[in-house]
Amino acid sequence: MVGMRINWSKRAMIQRIQQERWLVDSRGVEFAQTFNSNIDKAVNQIALMPNIGQKEKTTPSGKPVRSVLTHPKCRIVYKYDDKTITIIRLRFMMKSE
Repeated sequence: MVGMRINWSKRAMIQRIQQERWLVDSRGVEFAQTFNSNIDKAVNQIALMPNIGQKEKTTPSGKPVRSVLTHPKCRIVYKYDDKTITIIRLRFMMKSE
């Protein structure tokens, strides 16, 4: 699985940026940096082992949709094929507004 390309959906990128801003304001810069580091580590793990995540569903085209817990209150939801992993969204258990 070396060389898997990672794509972020527009939705997932917006969610990440919004959550980071909320964390900076409510928990501080260090907490936000740790949060982002945890996401990056999880994405790297997914790139190495895409089957690591919990199966959520299958897309109409047959691609598995999985999720990985990156923080007690955040899941990365992604789909993949032989060459590409697409981060679909981030699912948060804490309010970012």
